[in-house]
Amino acid sequence: MSRISNTSRLLGAAFLLQATTSLISGLILAAALIVPGDISSTMLKIADRPWMMQGVILGEMVTISGVILLAAILFTVLRQQHEIIALTALGLYVLKGAIGAIRLVAGFSLLRVSHDFVREGQALDSQNLASMRLEHFHG
Repeated sequence: MSRISNTSRLLGAAFLLQATTSLISGLILAAALIVPGDISSTMLKIADRPWMMQGVILGEMVTISGVILLAAILFTVLRQQHEIIALTALGLYVLKGAIGAIRLVAGFSLLRVSHDFVREGQALDSQNLASMRLEHFHG
């Protein structure tokens, strides 16, 4: 009984970690940086507040870690019920984590492109590249 209780607590903590970090980085921090429909203003905000963009990226990294932790715990719980379903769920959660990690590359790139945009005098090429990176990062 104690093992089930500990697993349930850990599973709940993983769900809470994943939801909280996703909410903070995705809605609160990213919303403060992104100006819908105006990539130039978005890039200026990111270049002006790189620590905030780094916070968004860090939050996404913690969210991805929470997803992978959640996958491992869910696998141990579901394996007892049905192993094929447990393996499928594990695979899908790991895929979700991998896709999130790939999105982080776009976030790091957006940070760099925004810095170059300000330094080089707001070039149109930087705006096009940043639009593409923002679409990949923020969806």
